[in-house]
Amino acid sequence: MQIHIDEAKQDTKLPQILQSAVKLFVAKGIEGTSVKEIATDAKVADGALYRHFKSKEELAWHLFEVNLKEYTQTLLAKVLAVRDTRERIRIFIAESFAACEKNPTLFYYLILSEHRELAKFTQNYLHPGNIVDQLVAEGQASGELRAAAPEVLFSIILGSAHRLCVRRSRGLVSVPLTELADELSETIWRSVRAL
Repeated sequence: MQIHIDEAKQDTKLPQILQSAVKLFVAKGIEGTSVKEIATDAKVADGALYRHFKSKEELAWHLFEVNLKEYTQTLLAKVLAVRDTRERIRIFIAESFAACEKNPTLFYYLILSEHRELAKFTQNYLHPGNIVDQLVAEGQASGELRAAAPEVLFSIILGSAHRLCVRRSRGLVSVPLTELADELSETIWRSVRAL
C-alpha cells in the first residue's frame, strides 16, 4: 500500500506534501498539525500545499478517501473473488497485513481516521467494512458461519485484524504481521465457523 498520487501530479510537490501530512497526522493528530509544519517537513512553501488543497482538513479527507478507496478495491477484487468463507477470511487478513507492513503509517492513518471521516462517505462508497459485512452475510446464508449477531462476527474479523495492526504500529508486535496472518485467520475461523 503506497500513498496514491495521480500520475499527472507525480512531478509536483504533492508527493512530499502527502508523505509529510500522513506522517504528522499520525504522530500529532490532524488538529495538532499545522499547515506550516506539513510544509516545513515536506520542504516546500506553505503555498505549495494550498495549490493542491483549500485547507488542512481537505488534505486529510483526500488522504483518507483516495487511499481507502484504492485499498478497498484491492480487497474487493481478491476477497470476494472466492466463494469459500474460510478462504475469504484468510485473504482478508493476509491482504490487510500486507498493506499494513508495506506502509504502516498510511495504514494506521486510515484506521485512525475511520472514526472521523467514514461518516462522510455516501452509501454508494465501498470500504473494507462493507466487504466484511458481505463476507459475514454470505457466510451465514451458506451455513459456513455460526448463527450469531452479524455485528459480533463482523467485529471479530475486522477488529482482530485492525487491533494487531495498531499494536504493530506501536511496537508491541515485533514480527512482521504477514508472519501472523495464517494463525490469526485460523483463530478467527474457529471463532466464527458454524459448529
